Amino acid sequence: MKYTIDFSIFDAPTHAYGNVTGDLEFADSPELGAKIRLLDNLTLKVTSVLSVDGVEGQLLVGLEDVVCFSRHAAEHMGKRLEDEVGLFCVAYDDF
Repeated sequence: MKYTIDFSIFDAPTHAYGNVTGDLEFADSPELGAKIRLLDNLTLKVTSVLSVDGVEGQLLVGLEDVVCFSRHAAEHMGKRLEDEVGLFCVAYDDF
């Protein structure tokens, strides 16, 4: 079943780089605390599972945020998630 996922990428502990969202296929309904492997080096914990108002059967799965060590690293992570997983990464702002 397809689920919409959502999480943020930070380029510093207190500065958000952008938001990652998109649909992923899961064999079973994700549960709070479950770990989801997105990339070889990126496994994230499920932090929320919410129903989408007005869309029967659609769930929004919130994943823990990712903190990178630089803007370049955050940008690279977002690009990998787009290219390798098929997600969308939208940068919040440009410096």
